[in-house]
Amino acid sequence: MRERQFLLIVNFKPQIESTIVVGCRSVHGLVLGSDWVFKNRSIMIFLVYGFHE
Repeated sequence: MRERQFLLIVNFKPQIESTIVVGCRSVHGLVLGSDWVFKNRSIMIFLVYGFHE
């Protein structure tokens, strides 16, 4: 049985490309894609999802 994993990335001031990892269940597994949650000129939030092998 595969375990779904989530990686929430918060990127403050995307022009500087400073990325902060807020939380994740696992750092292992295959990343399948990402969904935009919120984005503007000063902050960028997106969810990366995959499955734990």
